[in-house]
Amino acid sequence: MTNWGGFRADIPAGEITVGDIVSMLPFDNTIVDCAITGAQLVENLEVRPAAVAGFTYTYHKEGENIVVDSVTLPDGSPVDMTKVYHVLVNDFMYAGGDGFLFGEQDPNAYDTSIQWRQPVIDWTKAQNTSPANPIDALIDDQPRAEEVGVPVEQP
Repeated sequence: MTNWGGFRADIPAGEITVGDIVSMLPFDNTIVDCAITGAQLVENLEVRPAAVAGFTYTYHKEGENIVVDSVTLPDGSPVDMTKVYHVLVNDFMYAGGDGFLFGEQDPNAYDTSIQWRQPVIDWTKAQNTSPANPIDALIDDQPRAEEVGVPVEQP
């Protein structure tokens, strides 16, 4: 899970370089493993919409407030509000950046010391893409967050 403000550029068509990924994700954040309940996950999603993987969620706005309607796991089951989940976030979010609550919720979280862009670099390199095998076909572009009542843009 990451804050949208951490993304700063698009990746242009063509060969993808490490520089392209650094331009897209320019901050030297590390990945922090937080152990939080489903209810605490919802609390964070109600701070502000975020880019997520490993679950989907729907929300609506009531004035300036975000209200999460559902959080669903990949198997279609709802997140259990009392169960503890491990959620990976960047250290900016963990420290309370953008108002996120992770550091308060899990003061003993594990900072992996892994630069948050490194898994993106590793995954991109491992795909061995080429003009005949473009990366676009490998990217799951399904929406993970949907504001209820607002049409989702299709690629």
